[in-house]
Amino acid sequence: MIDRVWTTNEKFKKRSEQNIVARSSLPWNHSCGSKSFAATMSTKAEIPHFVDFFKESHWSKKKDDWLDHKCMEKHVELENLRTMCSQPDAIPMSQEEMSISVLGKKSGYLRGYGVGRKPSNTNTTSRENDGEMIILREELSSLKELNETQQNQLVRQQQQLEAQNEQIAIQQRTLEKFQAALLRCRLLSSDQCGDDSLEGC
Repeated sequence: MIDRVWTTNEKFKKRSEQNIVARSSLPWNHSCGSKSFAATMSTKAEIPHFVDFFKESHWSKKKDDWLDHKCMEKHVELENLRTMCSQPDAIPMSQEEMSISVLGKKSGYLRGYGVGRKPSNTNTTSRENDGEMIILREELSSLKELNETQQNQLVRQQQQLEAQNEQIAIQQRTLEKFQAALLRCRLLSSDQCGDDSLEGC
């Protein structure tokens, strides 16, 4: 029956050929089978983080390994980016921005999430407030520069303080040497006076 559909239905044949070409052009496969990413995510109790979902959808449970070495490399990049963005002085990025930064941009399609990906509330707010995000990033960048300037000033002040302390220590040692020499002179003078008085007697 399938053979008859393949040979007689031109529409089916054309669509199959298009699917084969589209499948072969993918940089790597995923483990969701015929399900879309959106359908796979809809089975979750809560929407997973993009980085975690990328691993889940490109990991073979049967082989207990990545479906493709490239997937592992991309996931490492995503993890590094997520770690970097979690730092206190880092510029925040939405999950969509992480996807675009590491996996690239494609019109109408979010790589790693597919077409029609339903964003989290955080990401929706981020997109709605792009202007505020830009301002926030500029403020964070300015604060980071100010913090670095202040840190440099503190380092210079610390170095100056250490130099002053060293100078004080040198002066203290010099004073102690002077006082010791003065004491020896007084003792020698006292001894000489004692000897002179004995000779006079």
